[in-house]
Amino acid sequence: MSAYLNKNHKGNNPWYVKFRYTDQEGNKQVKVQRGFRTKAEAEEFEKRFLEDVAKDKEFNFEKVVEFYLETAKNKIRLSTADTKEAIINKFILPAFTGKDIRDITTVELIKWQNKYLFEKDKNGNQKYKDTYIKTVNNQLRAIFNFAFLSEYISKNPVSNLPSVGSKESKRKYITWTNEDIKLFLDNIRDHEDAYIAYNILFYTGLRKGELLALTVSDFDYERRILHINKTYSRRAGEDYVRPPKTEHSDRHVDLPVFVADLIQGYIELEYKPSPTQRIFQSLSDSFLDTALNAGCKRTGLPKIRIHDSRHSHVTNLSEMNIPLKEIGDRVGQKSKNITLHYAHSTDKGKAELIEKLEKEGSNYNVK
Repeated sequence: MSAYLNKNHKGNNPWYVKFRYTDQEGNKQVKVQRGFRTKAEAEEFEKRFLEDVAKDKEFNFEKVVEFYLETAKNKIRLSTADTKEAIINKFILPAFTGKDIRDITTVELIKWQNKYLFEKDKNGNQKYKDTYIKTVNNQLRAIFNFAFLSEYISKNPVSNLPSVGSKESKRKYITWTNEDIKLFLDNIRDHEDAYIAYNILFYTGLRKGELLALTVSDFDYERRILHINKTYSRRAGEDYVRPPKTEHSDRHVDLPVFVADLIQGYIELEYKPSPTQRIFQSLSDSFLDTALNAGCKRTGLPKIRIHDSRHSHVTNLSEMNIPLKEIGDRVGQKSKNITLHYAHSTDKGKAELIEKLEKEGSNYNVK
C-alpha cells in the first residue's frame, strides 16, 4: 500500500495515498488522494480504487471482443474465425478501442457505419460491395449481441441500428456448360494433377477444401463413391484438416465410371499409400489457379473461379432435369433454394443422376 502521513498537516485528516495505475486506455497514471483520518482509511481507498479500475477494464471494448473471439473460435471453422478476426481488426477495433462498451450508443454506431462502411474510392465510388458491407455490419451486431447476452451491457445499442448492405450479391456468376468443361479439360492434360482434380470438381460439385482433404480411404472404387467427411485449409504455413462446412456436407458422392477410373489410376501411381494419406497432398491453390488460367487462355473460355466449378455442376445437373433434392444431397447443400419443392431423395433418383452423367461422358475418352 502507498499511504503516507503528512506531518505538516494541521487538522484531523493527515493521511493521503499516492500510487500508480494503468487506465482503460492503457496509459500510466498517478493517483493522489488526501484527507484521510487514519492510515487504514487511506489504504482502503487505494484498494477499492484499484478494484474499480480493474472492474472497469473488463468493460473495455477490446477486452469484450477478445472474449467474444475466444468463445466464437470454439464453435466455428478456422477459416471462418480468420475472416471474422480480420474484419474486426480492420473495421471495428480501430473505431472503439479504449471505449467502455457500456457507453457506446446507437448514434455512435450509425456514425461508424457512415465512416467505415460507406467509404469512397479515389473515383468517388462506393469502395465496398453491398454484400461485404452487410457482412461487416453483421459482425458488429454479433459483438454487441454477445455483450448483451453475456451481461456486459444492459441495453443493446444495435437493437435500433439501421440494417445496411445487401444479402444478395450483384455479382454475375459464370458457369460452364458440359461442352465448355470437356474443352477445358482437354486443354489442361499437361497439368496432370490439376487435370485429375478438375475432373472431380466439375463432375462431383465438391468444394475445393473437400477435394484437397480427400484421403485414400475416402475413395471406394468398387462402389464408385467418395466419402466427404472433412475439409482442408492452409493457414500460416500449416495444414489443417477439419470437419466439413456443415452437418449436411458429410455425405457420399456417387462417381461416373470415368472419374472413378481417373482417381484409381492416380492413387496407384503412389507407392503403397496409407489409407490416411491425402490423395492430392501435392496440390495447392496457386497450382490449381495456374492450370485454370492456362485452360481459359488456350480455349478462350470466360474466366471463372475454382468454386464456379461447383456452380457449373449444379447448373448442368439442373438442365438435365435432375430433381433439386438429389442435387442438394450430392453437393451437400441443405438450402431452400435447392430443396424447396422436393422432399425425398431416392436410390432411383441417384441411379438416374449417374446414368445421365455417364451419358454425358460416354464420348469423352480418358487417356
